[in-house]
Amino acid sequence: MASAGEAHIKRKHVLNNNNTVTVLNLQGDSQDTYIYELPTMLAIAPHPSFDVSAVQEQYAICKAQFEKTEYYNKLVAFFESTLLQNQSLPTINSIVCLGMGTFTLGGIKTPNSYSQLAVVEVMLELLRRKYKIDDKDVYFQDPLYTKIDGAFLALHNFTVIDVPEGYNKIAPTTLVYAPVYWEVCYHALEVQWPAVWLGDNFDRYQPLGLMPAGEKRMKDDKTTIENFKRFYKRQDMPDEIDNDHNFVGNAIYWDPHTT
Repeated sequence: MASAGEAHIKRKHVLNNNNTVTVLNLQGDSQDTYIYELPTMLAIAPHPSFDVSAVQEQYAICKAQFEKTEYYNKLVAFFESTLLQNQSLPTINSIVCLGMGTFTLGGIKTPNSYSQLAVVEVMLELLRRKYKIDDKDVYFQDPLYTKIDGAFLALHNFTVIDVPEGYNKIAPTTLVYAPVYWEVCYHALEVQWPAVWLGDNFDRYQPLGLMPAGEKRMKDDKTTIENFKRFYKRQDMPDEIDNDHNFVGNAIYWDPHTT
């Protein structure tokens, strides 16, 4: 028996030397191959006084605040009552986090990135009640990460990887956390459908012109999202907006059965 992720068409992102990525169809259809450019990011220099210990201190504060939110309560309740009780869900052995953003941008504290990391650690703790997931199998991909970001995540024994390797880490046994814009979602879902996805509610958000260029790619990507929505169950998450958190339009999707 195969999960939805195993039944889905499989692709791989291959980094080229000219700052582009080739997406290969691993099932042999050469007509389904396309190329996209990596995002061009400005160099980001954390403030000299903002080191790893300062990031860790700020994260501890934000995590404690996050654990008092309605979002946190809903997340824990859903995992305990539904996800961990689902006997048909594929065994989860990794987490891939896409586009969470830097933890220090020019010396400006970014609480939302800290809150998102708190989401990851809460999910990891809950999943470990049922599944074995090593810290090193929790992957983080974001082109904005600085050396301080890498050192901070390494302090938690997590693995930071460059674009586009995060997409290639997605498997039918993965939980994907993608609180990001549409293009990243498309790139992730075209590689492999995961066991669980937490990110934008695809029924609330529409494409904003950030998809890979070309009319055919836009049509194919929309079809991928529509198929994903039809196959997976969805749990809407509450909006939480204040000075420390910005969770808007999130939903959890999960593979409810095998095929």
